[in-house]
Amino acid sequence: MIDHHTLKVRLEDPDSEEVKEFVKKQVELTESVLKKCDTREKLHDKLTKFYDYPKFGAPFREADKYFYFHNSGLQPQKVMYMQDSLDGKAEVLLDPNGLSEDGTVALSTYAVSEDAKYLAYALSSSGSDWVTVKVMRIEDKKVEPDTLSWVKFSGISWTNDSKGFFYSRYPAPKEGENLDAGTETNANLDHQLYYHFLGTDQSEDILCWENPENPQYTLGASVTEDGKFVLLYINEGCDPVNKLYYCDISTLPGGIEGCREKKSLPFVKLIDNFDAMYQAVANDDTVFTFLTNKDAPKYKLVRVDLKEPNTWTEIIPQSENDVLDSAVAVNGNQLVVSYMSDCKHVLQLRDLQSGSLLHNLPISIGSVDDVSARRKDSLFFIAFTSFLTPGTIYQCDLKSGVPDLKIFREIVVPGFDQTEFQVSQVFVPSKDGTKIPMFVMARKDIVLDGSHPCLLYGYGGFNISLTPYFSVSRVVLMRHLGLVYCLANIRGGGEYGEEWHKDGSLAKKQNCFDDFISSAEYLVSSGYTQPKKLAIEGGSNGGLLVGACTNQMPDLFGCSLAHVGVMDMLRFHKFTIGHAWTSDYGCSDKEEEFQWLIKYSPLHNVRRPWEQSNDRSSQYPPTLLLTADHDDRVVPLHTLKLLAVCISLTVPTCYLSFILVCLARFPFVKLIDNFDAMYQAVANDDTVFTFLTNKDAPKYKLVRVDLKEPNTWTEIIPQSENDVLDSAVAVNGNQLVVSYMSDCKHVLQLRDLQSGSLLHNLPISIGSVDDVSARRKDSLFFIAFTSFLTPGTIYQCDLKSGVPDLKIFREIVVPGFDQTEFQVSQVFVPSKDGTKIPMFVVARKDIVLDGSHPCLLYGYGGFNISLTPYFSVSRVVLMRHLGLVYCLANIRGGGEYGEEWHKDGSLAKKQNCFDDFISSAEYLVSSGYTQPKKLAIEGGSNGGLLVGACTNQRPDLFGCSLAHVGVMDMLRFHKFTIGHAWTSDYGCSDKEEEFQWLIKYSPLHNVRRPWEQSNDRSSQYPPTLLLTADHDDRVVPLHTLKLLATMQYVLCTSLENSPQTNPILGRIDCKAGHGSGRPTKKVIDEWADSYSFMAKVVGANWID
Repeated sequence: MIDHHTLKVRLEDPDSEEVKEFVKKQVELTESVLKKCDTREKLHDKLTKFYDYPKFGAPFREADKYFYFHNSGLQPQKVMYMQDSLDGKAEVLLDPNGLSEDGTVALSTYAVSEDAKYLAYALSSSGSDWVTVKVMRIEDKKVEPDTLSWVKFSGISWTNDSKGFFYSRYPAPKEGENLDAGTETNANLDHQLYYHFLGTDQSEDILCWENPENPQYTLGASVTEDGKFVLLYINEGCDPVNKLYYCDISTLPGGIEGCREKKSLPFVKLIDNFDAMYQAVANDDTVFTFLTNKDAPKYKLVRVDLKEPNTWTEIIPQSENDVLDSAVAVNGNQLVVSYMSDCKHVLQLRDLQSGSLLHNLPISIGSVDDVSARRKDSLFFIAFTSFLTPGTIYQCDLKSGVPDLKIFREIVVPGFDQTEFQVSQVFVPSKDGTKIPMFVMARKDIVLDGSHPCLLYGYGGFNISLTPYFSVSRVVLMRHLGLVYCLANIRGGGEYGEEWHKDGSLAKKQNCFDDFISSAEYLVSSGYTQPKKLAIEGGSNGGLLVGACTNQMPDLFGCSLAHVGVMDMLRFHKFTIGHAWTSDYGCSDKEEEFQWLIKYSPLHNVRRPWEQSNDRSSQYPPTLLLTADHDDRVVPLHTLKLLAVCISLTVPTCYLSFILVCLARFPFVKLIDNFDAMYQAVANDDTVFTFLTNKDAPKYKLVRVDLKEPNTWTEIIPQSENDVLDSAVAVNGNQLVVSYMSDCKHVLQLRDLQSGSLLHNLPISIGSVDDVSARRKDSLFFIAFTSFLTPGTIYQCDLKSGVPDLKIFREIVVPGFDQTEFQVSQVFVPSKDGTKIPMFVVARKDIVLDGSHPCLLYGYGGFNISLTPYFSVSRVVLMRHLGLVYCLANIRGGGEYGEEWHKDGSLAKKQNCFDDFISSAEYLVSSGYTQPKKLAIEGGSNGGLLVGACTNQRPDLFGCSLAHVGVMDMLRFHKFTIGHAWTSDYGCSDKEEEFQWLIKYSPLHNVRRPWEQSNDRSSQYPPTLLLTADHDDRVVPLHTLKLLATMQYVLCTSLENSPQTNPILGRIDCKAGHGSGRPTKKVIDEWADSYSFMAKVVGANWID
């Protein structure tokens, strides 16, 4: 039995003897099973035979030589050849097969110098991402002594003088660190860009760029074809977005060598944000053409002159349906453009200057693997493949002006006849109705009777598109096992552009699994197969896909094959380059994103199927988890941990309850281990607990569970249809004092704890229950009550006799206050969308509704906090001596009507709060209580945000704005003290979609000059007082100070003779915080300051 803590401690250490022993035993176990597979040897023989066919890559050209790759059939690695002409004799330039006895040293990346005198090449060992860069002199194939280490995620780009090249690397391990490159799990941080001069030691290489403030960035450099510029591409993750800097290396005094002491090249920042992807296609001196997804999720081509970096021109606009996949300059001023249309490639020849279509290039239905071209050449090559085409290399000559397209080389697989098979494309509706493309390949004329073994493959991540490609293994399976092969183009990939990608990432990752499961269900329902014959397969992110879908629908599959999968979604970012994947997955260090990940993480969602249903025979499908000891991208610990969990949890003879090893001091057991709902303990009898919860009950209910049977929950008091169950307190052994909120007022009941049945209504006045002070062991309890006109009443209730004996224990009296002078009413105001908003109106009795009264409207609207009637001395003074009408609006965002009311005023729906408040203000004017110039609004904290936003949106509606300790900077609030916790209500500007919500109403970012928004030059902001405190470490003072500075500048000091004559003031309280704990004197001082300001500006006269 291995729990998650044991996994963390043990299986994450690749050098641990325990891990090595675990791996050894798993290899032995797997081999013992595979030995019993009777087709294993036959498949091995057939695959070996079929795989023994010659493979070729498209030729590419440097100087006067051609280069290409070729594998004769079963060579471990492809070999690099060169020739002087296309029909000249080819000779081996670099054969990696001689570099190791077992063929595990591979050529990773390479670059030939502009004059074709040198080859720089990177070698990888045992499949690791780490490479060692070497240099060969092409003329005599002599390997130079140059050796570059600790290179990873790097290209190689020569300068046109062939003196050296740019490359990227990580810092070498610290002295004393024993690192087996390829098996380590350390995070890859601090990527650096270097330039290497031929014939020098790596220690003399010139540091060209680094970014220690952002250690997770990865860097790549590319020298333009004309040799004038080096472009620096900066990525922060795996999203198709990058920064782009450039350096004119032709004008460097002293050349690149002259930058040695500066430890950086003088890069100019053309794009310095991560809004979009930019990839250079061509340049004419300073005029660059880029492929980009800026405001174009299906991509487009744009042009900019570096001398005028703010002027961009669209050359090829975004297509309505197809994705612009690539563009390559050729033949001077032409482009070979590749579009992806329903997961298949289409090629076009276009004009580079205008983007206009010149010719369609007729290729078959399939995939373009490569377009090998140079701008200076009229001849270029296209590498093509499809499900039934092993490979075709086309040669296209543009010399005559009309494309001359012909087959240059065709790859033939002996014994393969494509006419035996058929390929179709279907579109499967996913769970949400989205149509998912899927290729289905099988022998011709199969009968759809459900009898066929079927293999469904998928990936769905990182904007990677799966297009048709040839596979020997697939042919062998179809021919000799009668298999139907299916490839599902699920969301998360790039098949339909960036929107398709985003719809399968971050909070929407579940879409990937729904798409894959829907594809599987289609194959069953359409008669291709049946669950027990349906296998699923995927690798890397596709391994995660297989793991998650196996957990979610184990009954749907007959076999699961997961290659090098990302299985631990809570810790993936801690190992090697895993931090870069947070752009697609999110990060468990952030609470909201933790909730996305925990729901599908394969490691954390292994369940026993027989415990989830009544079918004891239900189980996981046969599963093979594959990894590799030198996989330093998706490190083996992912697979090992999932394997250990599956073994411990899914063996029917080994019954396990929930396992948890204490990570802190106490051995807590996880009863509720998600953030789906609120649970608050009310009472317990040993292991039987009663909870108040909003689980599937936005107005709350009471439920009960026995900790011995944690999956069985019983409803005790169901959710009310109209009222919110606000609290429940156990008293008198087996009774409950239950408080409901009914239209923003409290109602008290006495109920039976065991059954939840109503025993008695407790008669209290209309108002608010501040507290129920009770113990279960006592029959006597107390109720603290208040209302707009009741300073405070404490009731005493005795249940000893069986009937509640309720009486006043203590009554709070305010000398000189007579509640009979005043009246309270409640109205329901229709908001902008028709929702009825409750509002309390408190005033002197029998006021005349003639619009003459000063009025103060108060609101909050956030964080599920309810505003109920409460007494306030300041309010009494204002009503009595200023004739003020006081109004409290119960706008959405609060908890007055339960969680739905809260959610309707948060996140993307936050504008509802402002609409509700503005509608309440308009009602007070239209009903004759007041007029705009006499209407003041007030709020604190989130209510300060409310006042700030509404003042921006309707400055004409108010005569005074009082904003206390308000959250005013909605783009940066999460960066200060506890502000990050508020993202659950507001969202977070770090996420593009949520940024768009916030920027629309953030008070700091929406200050406008009203006189410029209308024809009325006298229009201005109302008199405004922004209040904060120097020790407020909740909503830190900078919110108020920044808004104050912005308002004073934009509305007042930035203009001569500004129409803004109303004051914009700030009040900063010293030795004070967010509000709680202030001494009485400070409270009174603030009331006096803020309300005297209000009285003056709304024209309220003192009444003795």
